[in-house]
Amino acid sequence: MSTATSFRGKRLYSFQQRAIEAIDAGRSVIVAAPTGAGKTLVADYAIEHAFMDGRRIIYTAPIKALSNQKFRDFTARHGERVGAARGDEAAERGARQRDPFEVKHSSTLLRGWVEPKPLQVACQRSPPRTW
Repeated sequence: MSTATSFRGKRLYSFQQRAIEAIDAGRSVIVAAPTGAGKTLVADYAIEHAFMDGRRIIYTAPIKALSNQKFRDFTARHGERVGAARGDEAAERGARQRDPFEVKHSSTLLRGWVEPKPLQVACQRSPPRTW
């Protein structure tokens, strides 16, 4: 197993190197690090790795502005293979199941997982009070 020391021209920190080694070995990875420490670089590596393996990718973002930015970033790198499902566009490209890579707003993804159920309200009459 070769140890990567850089990715996309950026020198990797040791936690990034260990995460990339795990990805290369086919293991799952959870990266917990402070904001700005470089978690996204590991995610980008995992995405590139999945593309090389021909796997389908779903990238979620918690806010719409971020999902729009990531869609632009990934489209610039991967072209028409990237779709978007952001929840409010009439001509969403990402709704196609054949797209190998989708960028989704988190609420759009959750809507597909949570089946709405009718609201059920149980009412119980209290026994009459005697004074």
